[in-house]
Amino acid sequence: MTTRLALALSCLALAACSVAPPPTGGPSRTYVSTASASQTLAADRRNAGIAPLVRNARLDAAAQAHAEFMARTGRTSHVGAGGSRSADRARAAGYCYRALAENIAWGQSSQEAALSGWIASPGHRRHILNGTLRDFGLGNADGYWVMDLGAPC
Repeated sequence: MTTRLALALSCLALAACSVAPPPTGGPSRTYVSTASASQTLAADRRNAGIAPLVRNARLDAAAQAHAEFMARTGRTSHVGAGGSRSADRARAAGYCYRALAENIAWGQSSQEAALSGWIASPGHRRHILNGTLRDFGLGNADGYWVMDLGAPC
């Protein structure tokens, strides 16, 4: 009897170790590398004679919130929750701006692929090479990518 009890307790202990955490219910984030993104964008701007962009935590928050919204709704759009636009989201994140631009993408498997796609696209690259814009933030959720760029107040 003691052997059976010990075996049962051992099985329960092992089972407890293998239980997966409960699902979060929201979109999953992909790590966004500050250094890698900054280097990629700086090289492109340097080649055009423009000062590098500076990563901004408030623009990161605005971009991440919009990426998560797009992942939840399955729509790639500059229009977000409640009809919000990038300016609304930047303000809500506490970013004071004089100018603002947004790049969005869906389906890229990595941050490098998203950045390369924007750099290769004339309209998106125009935002990246806009010398008025000095700050940037990135967000990603389930393959939905957002880059917000701004000129601070």
